[in-house]
Amino acid sequence: DTLNADFIFSRLKVICQNVFRRFSESGFQSFRTITLTVRFADFQTFTRSQTLSAPTNTAQILQFESMKLLTPFLDKRENPKNKPIRLIGIRVEKLVG
Repeated sequence: DTLNADFIFSRLKVICQNVFRRFSESGFQSFRTITLTVRFADFQTFTRSQTLSAPTNTAQILQFESMKLLTPFLDKRENPKNKPIRLIGIRVEKLVG
């Protein structure tokens, strides 16, 4: 459980790399939606999604959009009580094969 932004963003980068690798190995060509799951130390869980205007197949966009979705959970916008984060997860959806 942590609120250390550097640690959380470094883990997010690794998660995005793993998701993108599995996406690529599965033979899909692109995705349009990125979904973030955040679980706090009290086990309260939230999901946020971003659907892109056009399909993409780059790891950089996955990582950038994931960081945009996560950032509000590190400040008062989505975490007004400053609760530590226990879990983060990323998935891609609206896959094109």
